[in-house]
Amino acid sequence: MNYIQVIFLLLIALKANGNEVVADSFNYDFFKDSKHMLEWLHPEPFDAIKSNFEDNFDQQVPGSKLIGLEVIEKPEWLTGAIPIEGDEDHARLKRAGVAFSFSVRVKTPENVIHEIKGVYTWVGVNMDNPEEEMQRTWVDINGTLEEYGSNGALIQRVYFESDENVEEK
Repeated sequence: MNYIQVIFLLLIALKANGNEVVADSFNYDFFKDSKHMLEWLHPEPFDAIKSNFEDNFDQQVPGSKLIGLEVIEKPEWLTGAIPIEGDEDHARLKRAGVAFSFSVRVKTPENVIHEIKGVYTWVGVNMDNPEEEMQRTWVDINGTLEEYGSNGALIQRVYFESDENVEEK
């Protein structure tokens, strides 16, 4: 009997005894075309997103464990740049914001697994000035990209540090 067959039989036995088998699962496939943009916000963006979710859930229910995260739609982006003096072909990134729909699975300390869906938003501002750069994230449970994406709340969120009236932009 080979290794694969042993694992398969073990899974069948566990399922037959009423034990649900859940493997850790993290899927960021919808970022394949824009991962380089996420790297504007963090050099290891997927680790940062996972860590942020883990911290948030642990604050809400100490001892909880993130066991799965899936990006379930193509992310929506808004960016802003300022011209580089004397260089008409390039601009300097000033702000960037991304919103994406997610599905996460969280296991409580009592081994109860919850599936939670919503929209995760991550914004960086003052990116042209490292001393003043700020970042902020939002998790909108049961939210949609229609509400929180590039035609929704993301428009306001990319200016979270400013008192400027976004309507005038």
